[in-house]
Amino acid sequence: MIVLVDFVVRKIRLFLDIVAFIIGAIFYPSKTQYLAPITSNLLLEPATRLAVKIKTGKLKSEDLVKAYVDRCRKINGDLNAIVDDNYEEALREAREVDERVQRELNGERQPNEPSIHEFPFLGVPFTTKNSIQVKDKTWSGGIYARKGVKGERDAFAIERMKKVGGAIFLGVTNIPELVMWMDSFNRVDGQTNNPYDQSRIPGGSSGGEGALIGAAGSVFGVGSDIGGSIRIPSHFCGIFGHKTTPAAVSKDGIYPTFTGKRLEMCSIGPMCRYSCDLRPMLKVLAGDHLDLPDKPLNYSNLNVYYMLKIDDPMAAPVDVDIEQGLDKVIKHFIEKGSRTIELDTTKQFYDLRWAYFIWCVAMNDPSNRSFLDLLSEGNPSSINPYIELFKCMIGRQKKYTSSILTLALTEELNLSTGEYKKEVYTEIWHRMRKELHQLLVICRAWNNQNNRQHLNQLTRIHPTLTILARHNRQHRHCRIHFSIHYPFHMDCLHHVHRCLPTPAMYQSIPTIFLSMELIYFIIYLAKSLSNEIAVHLMVYNSIEVLSRRYKNDQIFYKITYFDMNHTMEINQQQQQQVGLDEESLGIGDEYIAEIGVMNNQEYKFHNQEQFGRLLTPNEFVIFRTRMPITDNVGLRVDLFKKTNVGAELLGNAQDSMFEKIAFCYIYPLDIKESNGICCMPITSKTGKLIARIKAEYFIARPYDGLYAEHKIKSKTRNTKSWQLKKNGLDIGHRGSGSARRYDQDEKVLENTVESFNYAFKKGADMVELDVQLSKDKVPIVYHDFNVNIILQKKDKDIETFAMNIKDLTFNQLQKLKLNPVLHGKDAYDFDETNNLPNNQPFASFQNVLQSVDPECGFNVEIKYPQKKINGQWESEKSHDLNEYVDLILQDLFHYAGERTIKISSFHPELCALVKLKQDRYPVLFLTQGLTKKWIQYENPLNHSIEMATYLALSNDLYGIAVHAEDILKDRNLIRFVKSKALVLFCWGDDLNDRNTIKNLKKEGIDGAIYD
Repeated sequence: MIVLVDFVVRKIRLFLDIVAFIIGAIFYPSKTQYLAPITSNLLLEPATRLAVKIKTGKLKSEDLVKAYVDRCRKINGDLNAIVDDNYEEALREAREVDERVQRELNGERQPNEPSIHEFPFLGVPFTTKNSIQVKDKTWSGGIYARKGVKGERDAFAIERMKKVGGAIFLGVTNIPELVMWMDSFNRVDGQTNNPYDQSRIPGGSSGGEGALIGAAGSVFGVGSDIGGSIRIPSHFCGIFGHKTTPAAVSKDGIYPTFTGKRLEMCSIGPMCRYSCDLRPMLKVLAGDHLDLPDKPLNYSNLNVYYMLKIDDPMAAPVDVDIEQGLDKVIKHFIEKGSRTIELDTTKQFYDLRWAYFIWCVAMNDPSNRSFLDLLSEGNPSSINPYIELFKCMIGRQKKYTSSILTLALTEELNLSTGEYKKEVYTEIWHRMRKELHQLLVICRAWNNQNNRQHLNQLTRIHPTLTILARHNRQHRHCRIHFSIHYPFHMDCLHHVHRCLPTPAMYQSIPTIFLSMELIYFIIYLAKSLSNEIAVHLMVYNSIEVLSRRYKNDQIFYKITYFDMNHTMEINQQQQQQVGLDEESLGIGDEYIAEIGVMNNQEYKFHNQEQFGRLLTPNEFVIFRTRMPITDNVGLRVDLFKKTNVGAELLGNAQDSMFEKIAFCYIYPLDIKESNGICCMPITSKTGKLIARIKAEYFIARPYDGLYAEHKIKSKTRNTKSWQLKKNGLDIGHRGSGSARRYDQDEKVLENTVESFNYAFKKGADMVELDVQLSKDKVPIVYHDFNVNIILQKKDKDIETFAMNIKDLTFNQLQKLKLNPVLHGKDAYDFDETNNLPNNQPFASFQNVLQSVDPECGFNVEIKYPQKKINGQWESEKSHDLNEYVDLILQDLFHYAGERTIKISSFHPELCALVKLKQDRYPVLFLTQGLTKKWIQYENPLNHSIEMATYLALSNDLYGIAVHAEDILKDRNLIRFVKSKALVLFCWGDDLNDRNTIKNLKKEGIDGAIYD
């Protein structure tokens, strides 16, 4: 029976599509109607970036506002987006902003005047829709009966944008009647057109906002959404829109006022031309109660469920380009390691076909005013929906639109929401919500790119009732559109949505939106993790309190990263509670860092407390965050003093208050390289020196190889490389051992092709080899950072001098007569009689990868100089750390094939960097431990097996490779490491004994590196 009904409905649908096509062919404009082109570059920058320029004196707010005013005046005759402007007042406010900026830049800020840096959108114009109250501006809600109504005050969201954001209000934009349709037409202000083609609609109900922002008449604005009112215009106009959770932003000051289920589904949210403005705007709109997460998304742990269609015979088909856009998104997730599952909506989420009716049940909550009551401003008996709808059809209607009359009639007839249906749809609602719980579901915001302008889309009201309005001279209605499922199927479940432009494909900008159960899983598809950088700051006795006043106080410190370029957003958290002073620079998107403390309880990265971490001697803390790719990474350090003064006044001495005592900014100018040390005084608000910070940092950038396929490889695991042997791996140290093997006829030299092949033939599972870069950036295989160059004097005496590897090109290294820097038992001479090409030092990494038996695994130790505890460096600092690692990874991805590869290094930041850049090969952290055989590294992460373990755990490394001396002294360390589910290798001279290796393998080590 169901199959038969579906068949009949599909035939009805086909007939209606044919009718719509014929009517459309008659009344659609056949030629695309374009707006005037954008002529000012100021209109093509994000709000956050514009604010930076204003606050630094590089741009006048007045010039910016004037550019937008000129643009609006030029296009609004065709667009009809702004219905009440604020141009002159905006220009006046802009001049005041410029004067204020100049005062502060001159050091003449008024007493008690907030700093300009506290306002993230200082001097940037914004707009809002006609249903959100703005003082002294039109607030009709698109209703004829409210024509001329002005706002008595600013809505909460508008007040926040002005007073907290520092933005300048530019104008009120158009909406559909009663904020309740998919286009933006009403009898008070007329029809708004699409910015890309005036023959198309801009969507609704925030259609004026979408059109104006898409046309570069505004850079961002405040919208509202109950059934797609932010997302549909964002889709049609090619901008970014976000429907927040209902309680995220106060709905104070919106019209109409909702209660019950309508209130639960309604939300206020940002609409932006550029994605980087969404997060800071939401932070401003929401206020201090909203705690935005900063935990980055792990794609490999993500299951992505997607649907290609909704199995409803009355749902409109999906355009090909929208399908292609969705396909690109799915491929993106696959490349990132996510598991993707297509949903068969004939079996799963079958109930989505009832989404519109579930929405109707929620919308027709009896606690709300009826549509007729709202239309008549409290006198519903004055409107006969049948007569008024008939007037629409004969072209005599002057007060109401057919859209809202259709909704009113549906409500009056109770077609969708009888008591029995309420029960049925409520049951379906619970079933769908359970089915969607904790799933990331991707689908389309709409079934096509855009719909023709001046067309009221008549959606399915009931399976047996569809109304077709006829064309009239004032405004064209003719398209029947059954797409209601696309924006509504998550609305009725109260899910969060974001609407994003996908990569441009055809004539319009199609979009997809994603829906999630919790805001913690919101991600941006416009960019991916491969387009982010990770920033780490290592704090170990790095902050010294200098002020005697605070020497004996409990001091807490908090680290925040910021980006001056404002490229994109990732997860962030609110900084302060209400009433706290915030010296927010306001020059960049802020990214609150996660912390990992190198101890047994807190090694996993987690959110900072509101007032940061207690300053504790000898505690090693790593602060990390992810942010969009930028060369302008800055840091802010805030210091707080813990006090009980406020708590005692409240009668609770157990509680504590925090007072902000000092802060500092470490600007991009001070962070020039991928890794280094940043130093800065930390001062009070009045400039008094309170403390200083000296901490090591590194910035991990995405892998940047020459070949596109390498980027895919970097995220694709080589399964063999992650496998272990049951009885442990035997790994040849530098091949067949240090220096030259004179005990064998072959006389093989360490770190050569001959040495590696020799070790493999003798039974090694893998060989350990050392890789670094020459001056001309060729990855070579060599252990020492320096070489002794032999000089032949005239008197035939021999003299040597050391030279850094990084100062010699690959060709120079091949030609020079060299000795190793080390002397004694590890010293060796270059045997003049052994000139085999594969037994010479300084082999290129490429040659080694291509020439050694492919079944021989490689433990690739990446060499990079570090500072010793005595203050000396192993070598002068080499190439930039990111470039250094990328070039070595490039050779691996290009030449390693399916060879088993494990990567290791004594450099802790380098290990974290390699792990962040790729997931193809496992990474182990090498540590010297407690031995006295060598001078220790300065970094305490190298000082013990415990610290190495915490580093590996916090950075999700494969394991650690430890000096055998430590575990031979304390076998409990083996159990400690293995209890953390880490791989454990060991190395050192103590392993040059078969019985020792055999016993250690029995106790749990996974591999031994020995000569």
